Amino acid sequence: MLCVVNLAKTVEMLDFDLKEIEGERLVEVFGQNVFPKIDRQKYVFVMQPHSFFWFEFKNKKRLIDWVIIRSSSEK
Repeated sequence: MLCVVNLAKTVEMLDFDLKEIEGERLVEVFGQNVFPKIDRQKYVFVMQPHSFFWFEFKNKKRLIDWVIIRSSSEK
């Protein structure tokens, strides 16, 4: 699983280096929306204040869990 959290009180654009899981697709847990395939480029999320995304990996063989938390002070 992958959980991305925005703890800031402002909208944040977050980019992450996820090339370790290149080729994987993320599926949002609650709505089952499939996100674009991960490649060597940074993966970008636009997060509302105090929000989160919770994903499963489409490739169920993936056995790692990731949690990414970033606040606006870490730009």
